[in-house]
Amino acid sequence: MEAREAMKQAYMASVTHEEKEQRKTDIKKKLKVASDLLNMLKNEDKEKDQPFDFAERNAQLLAAQKIKDKNRSANLLPEDTSLDPTIRLRNMTINEIVSTERDFKVDLETIVQVFYEPLVSTNIIDAQQCSSIFSNIAVIYDICKTTLSQLEKTIHLPEGPKISNCFSELINYHKMYSDYCNNHSNSVSLTTALMKKNSAFRQFIEEAQNQPCCGGLQFVSYLIKPVQRICKYPLLLRELMKHEPDVNEKNALSVVLENISDVVNSINETKRAAENMNKIVQITKKLISKNVELLQPGRFFVKEGILQEVTKHGDFSVVYLCLFNDIFIRAEKKKNKFGTMRRNEKMTVTDYAMLYSVKITNVPDCDEYSNAFEIQFSKKKYLICTATSREKLEWLQALKEQIMNIHQKEAPPTKGSYIASPDRATSPPVASTPTKITVTSPPSTPTPPPVVQTVEPTPSPVSSPATAGKIKCYLDKGTPQQRIRKISLLGVTSVDVLIQRIRNEFEWNNEQSLLVSYVDDDGDLIEISSSTSIDDILEEAKSFQLTK
Repeated sequence: MEAREAMKQAYMASVTHEEKEQRKTDIKKKLKVASDLLNMLKNEDKEKDQPFDFAERNAQLLAAQKIKDKNRSANLLPEDTSLDPTIRLRNMTINEIVSTERDFKVDLETIVQVFYEPLVSTNIIDAQQCSSIFSNIAVIYDICKTTLSQLEKTIHLPEGPKISNCFSELINYHKMYSDYCNNHSNSVSLTTALMKKNSAFRQFIEEAQNQPCCGGLQFVSYLIKPVQRICKYPLLLRELMKHEPDVNEKNALSVVLENISDVVNSINETKRAAENMNKIVQITKKLISKNVELLQPGRFFVKEGILQEVTKHGDFSVVYLCLFNDIFIRAEKKKNKFGTMRRNEKMTVTDYAMLYSVKITNVPDCDEYSNAFEIQFSKKKYLICTATSREKLEWLQALKEQIMNIHQKEAPPTKGSYIASPDRATSPPVASTPTKITVTSPPSTPTPPPVVQTVEPTPSPVSSPATAGKIKCYLDKGTPQQRIRKISLLGVTSVDVLIQRIRNEFEWNNEQSLLVSYVDDDGDLIEISSSTSIDDILEEAKSFQLTK
């Protein structure tokens, strides 16, 4: 005891006065945080104990809805049954456009006055977060007010309603809508994150959206209003064109419809591209890959999943598969030295292949496994099992569709195989330039060897490469270093002439060694030597594969 007391006194003597004060300050801060948390929990319990007056709440919502309906239907065109049917339908469509635009204005007014302006004037969130959530909502609000004002003036003109000129403001400032729509997904994500982490923001949003003017809608439901509105304009204008009797106004509406449709299509395309990029970035963050750069121009995500793989020993291992429009990724979690895997650890890319070198084969069920299919990369095969037959079908359909987009198939897949041999296909499109693929029917009869002519024959969609006069040559096929050239077979009278033509096309001198093989009708790879018949090559070759 004496020794322990002596050690305690020595330790206390070594602690400086500043350290003691710092410890006291830290303890006070912790006590204050605990006290605030306790008070907040007590206040929440008190609010829960207080009875909620549902009758008063419903009365407030009903009164707000009556005011909104009254403003919505005021000063519209007549819809009497005594009118000409065409005029009546036109008036009904115009009234729908005007009334829904008024609703849109009220929704934007709610966003700006109930949510946006109070958050800007307080320090609940910073300016950057506020900008990320609301984007340019104030500008869209001004555009809506201008459009609605023009509509309300135009529908009561003596010569009849001419609303084609009312959308000029919207078309001229379409980029504002594009910016807002493209930012919408980020806005919702940030709002969700702040609702979880920022208690002051969560309390403000809950109190604001409970106001009668919000009509019981959630905050995120208001954020999507501009996206929904811009997509509804083409539908309303298209319906109006059906019932517009004035030819000049109908032509003007056609121009407006075309312009707004272009705006909507551009927004949708940009939004899809942004969402695709975000998805690929998320996938990149959870993978360890040294040889694959997933974020490439023209590449888009298709499908991903955690599946089971049958090992060589008959066991099952968990793998991650990710399908893009041009590449297929296989990854798994690496075990540590103790043979276990850490939670939330990144997965390592263990294999990948470009889709033009991938072959998918259906595998029937057996006693050991079910719902299986085989994936063949350039060198390896993997036996994959899904949880259900439906999931298996979804994977096979997705893989088949993407591989068919890569290949111009000349023959249907063989029995038991969903995808024909990649050697039958033409070269893959460059990732940055997506290409429309046309699947052609196979020739009904074998293609005869070509006749050497002085004029190159016109290619036919069902003719073989030899008849067409050119054939694909793959160098290092199935690797990122792959190169592709088209070699003309016109005038090729011997194997030496063919080899020299290939060398010239790839700019290789005669000192470099070159191994040339061709793929025949059955998909077999046959090596070309000096004893190979040039007639057999011209008749059977579907493509060439080169190895340096």
